[in-house]
Amino acid sequence: MLGVAGVGSIFSHLTGIFTPLFILLICFCIVDFITDLMVLLKNSEKPDKNALFIMFIRKVCVLLMISLAFGFDILVHLALLVLGINLGWGAYFGILSVFYLVTLLGLDIMENLEEFDVKVPFLSAALKTFKEKIQGSKN
Repeated sequence: MLGVAGVGSIFSHLTGIFTPLFILLICFCIVDFITDLMVLLKNSEKPDKNALFIMFIRKVCVLLMISLAFGFDILVHLALLVLGINLGWGAYFGILSVFYLVTLLGLDIMENLEEFDVKVPFLSAALKTFKEKIQGSKN
């Protein structure tokens, strides 16, 4: 828990953004990293250092993407204030990005756990439906 608090405080200091949703995202990133590592260890005798580095960089990029989304929220909020429009709280892109990424990370965690025959019936089905809808909208 201290590691999550340390990452959160550094991130909050650098960006000014720290919400309970961000804590949830950090937890999902950590669990996803651990399950990715478990699958990597299961499928190979000795994990490749490049694969571990890429997994770590992916998680850092998730946090950077959220920083950009919340930063964009701040810019939009300030621009609307200049135009005389006050919507109150303006973290819409950041919140939508967190929900989207938590869902994708949850799907990745479920897929990793299925490698070890761990199934969560309702959640697996819901996340798979979400993934199919996302992939269908990309085509």
